[in-house]
Amino acid sequence: MTRGRLERAVPVVLFGAVNKVAIGFSDHSGWAVLAVVRETATGPEFVLRQRVLLCPRALPRQAYHAVAEEGAPEPIIAEVEAVSRTMAGAALELAAKSAGMALSVVAVAMGRTAIPADRQRILKTHTLLHAAEGELYREALSDAGASTGLRVVRFLNKEVRSEAAAALGWQLEQLEAYLMTVGKSVGAPWTKDEKDATAAAMLALAIESSQ
Repeated sequence: MTRGRLERAVPVVLFGAVNKVAIGFSDHSGWAVLAVVRETATGPEFVLRQRVLLCPRALPRQAYHAVAEEGAPEPIIAEVEAVSRTMAGAALELAAKSAGMALSVVAVAMGRTAIPADRQRILKTHTLLHAAEGELYREALSDAGASTGLRVVRFLNKEVRSEAAAALGWQLEQLEAYLMTVGKSVGAPWTKDEKDATAAAMLALAIESSQ
């Protein structure tokens, strides 16, 4: 699997060309919410949001827990990893088709806990179990983006809005107001996931537009 690097954003005040499109994810075990944002001459513009599956119902969404606590065979982790990458790729393709636009960059969260290569160590440590479950799907999304030629931006989990605001050169309050306005425009569902996915896409777009 690829290990996406965290790219620190630089303030962006003016947007340039109007052909860049970003997709951001708010991920969970086995599913995620995505948002697509495009660049315009006046700034980022929300395009769409979708909820997508990253693990089929026939497989355990928390594969590491299934092995460590439920007696599932260890190879099932690799099976979930492979299937989730395929489903992540399909989600990217569907989002681009729904938006009617070619994607330029994808934003995926990253946790603060380093995941060791030793799987047995993960399976024996409660904290690592939880961290590995989250990173499994984030790596699937990152791998899918990279394999289709998209730039992959990683951001610290739970800090996406502050990072997006900094990248845009906005105050955090300005970003929150923007997200509130978008939510009123597009209607429900507009939960934390939709907001965070949109902020992630805005972060990626700001970084991409600064190049």
